[in-house]
Amino acid sequence: MKRHPRSRLSLLLAALCFLVSTAVARAESPDLTGKWKGFLTITPGEYEIDFEINLTKTSAGSWSGTILSPAFSFEARPLQNVEVQGSAITLKDDTIYGLRIFDGTLSPDGNQILGDYFRGELGSCPFALERASGQQSITPPLADLSNDARELREMFNRDAGKERLIFILSPTSIPGNIRSRMAQRHVLEMITNPNLRIYILWIPIRPADDRKAAEQATVHVPDYRVTHFWTKDLAVPQAFQTVLGVKEVPVDGFLVYSPNAVWETTIPTPITLFHELEGLPEDKRFNSVKLANEVRKLLPESQ
Repeated sequence: MKRHPRSRLSLLLAALCFLVSTAVARAESPDLTGKWKGFLTITPGEYEIDFEINLTKTSAGSWSGTILSPAFSFEARPLQNVEVQGSAITLKDDTIYGLRIFDGTLSPDGNQILGDYFRGELGSCPFALERASGQQSITPPLADLSNDARELREMFNRDAGKERLIFILSPTSIPGNIRSRMAQRHVLEMITNPNLRIYILWIPIRPADDRKAAEQATVHVPDYRVTHFWTKDLAVPQAFQTVLGVKEVPVDGFLVYSPNAVWETTIPTPITLFHELEGLPEDKRFNSVKLANEVRKLLPESQ
């Protein structure tokens, strides 16, 4: 029996409708499963907060997720709500400061979410998320530093000819952790030159600062060109206090040294620095973008 032309046309239209509806369904339900990493920018170079989000599709077809901000805590908490409508994605986070909302759009390739982060009365700021690779976080080794800083001095002089930076940080300071992660992103990830060395002194300036906290904090700056030191007391940081001519221990100090600097009997004076200290130039307040630019001046081929 011959099929009527209209029957064939109906079948073709039905098949076309099925394909279109399937494509639309797929477009409306992108696969967001897995870990996403990114940051929101409150003030470029000065205050940027990293975060990680894990998204999971439930058996009912809805979405759930967790959020973690490593500068604040290493423990994730559940998101209040995850809404997905096509490429539009909304994440609601119930924080101690009130409800915070990520309102973003999935990129055409499905690997980025870009949008605005709403902070209630504080307004909004941009955020960016990318699908995270399957690589595990690296916990760099932590070395103990003697009170005469000889381990650091020997390494500093052995690395002569390279540009060297010294960071002085508290392992439990949220602002310090934010700044160390910004230095990782803007300096180390953007400048790949192997002739760069950074030595981080984790110091016990806050009640919760101890060696275990310092071991955890090393994950904020995992680059192979970075060496992490733990100082059991404030003897070494106080020596930097004398060099910089400040009245307080220079925590959150980011010191930059030229390749020809030598550490002899006393700590050398940095060529420039960025800080959060009283008594030092205001135009040298911490800014990771400006810090990266200073590094590039001494490493002209690093870009």
